[in-house]
Amino acid sequence: MMVHAPFNTTPGTRDPRALTAGAPIVDASVLKAEPVTVPDVEIFHTLIEVDDRLILPLIPPALHTPLPPMVSFVLWVCPDSSIGPFKLAQLRVFARLLARPRGLLLGSYFEGAADAAEYLRKHWGFGCMPGKVTIQTYNDQVVGIVQAEGRQVLRVSGRDPHAIAPQDVRDMPNCNPVRLRRPEGEYSRLLQVDVEVVLKEATRSIHPMLEQIDGDAWHAPGLRQEYPVRSLHCRGALRLPPPRFLIDPALPTDQRSEEIR
Repeated sequence: MMVHAPFNTTPGTRDPRALTAGAPIVDASVLKAEPVTVPDVEIFHTLIEVDDRLILPLIPPALHTPLPPMVSFVLWVCPDSSIGPFKLAQLRVFARLLARPRGLLLGSYFEGAADAAEYLRKHWGFGCMPGKVTIQTYNDQVVGIVQAEGRQVLRVSGRDPHAIAPQDVRDMPNCNPVRLRRPEGEYSRLLQVDVEVVLKEATRSIHPMLEQIDGDAWHAPGLRQEYPVRSLHCRGALRLPPPRFLIDPALPTDQRSEEIR
């Protein structure tokens, strides 16, 4: 279930060039890709409160954080898809563009074929750093684990989950930092990534726990949990349509998004 938080009128302070310095290069001429379809996906999505003194330096002037400041961890396990089997883990900052909630992508880890990772990277701006992504389900909890370079960089859990109506689950679009390549040059941009899901079952926990994280591995040094919000464990179908909008991270929060034609 989507959490709606009060507004914080303080915009982010991060230099957009620093935000996109290591981001994927996306060519404007190939943004209209074929959608990625996943007929059977498992999703574990954990939302926690964090210290706003950490978050504001991570987001650009185009976005601002709600109160309380939050981040989310999203893990997908896709046994089959139109680009083959893969797993993807994301860390996002809960942010707003005007009144619209958005998840600013800070980092993503990918397990699967290299060509599938490249497809997600060049069309949707997912960094897809190589890793191992696991969702473990027990009677009393769900656990999400991400490993990279032989070490554990994330472990999150949701204790005492209970069933909820799948239609009550909502998520927000991503803002994925990219370096947009056009004939006249390269630009820092946020690529809006929408995800369409049709869920057949879902559980919710109000006892999520960030058990372990390597903040540096996710481009969020010092990240820690202040308070729990909730975690969701879902199954259903997923579709990743072609991106429709671009956002200039340097412009004020009242800018209009640029439609991709």
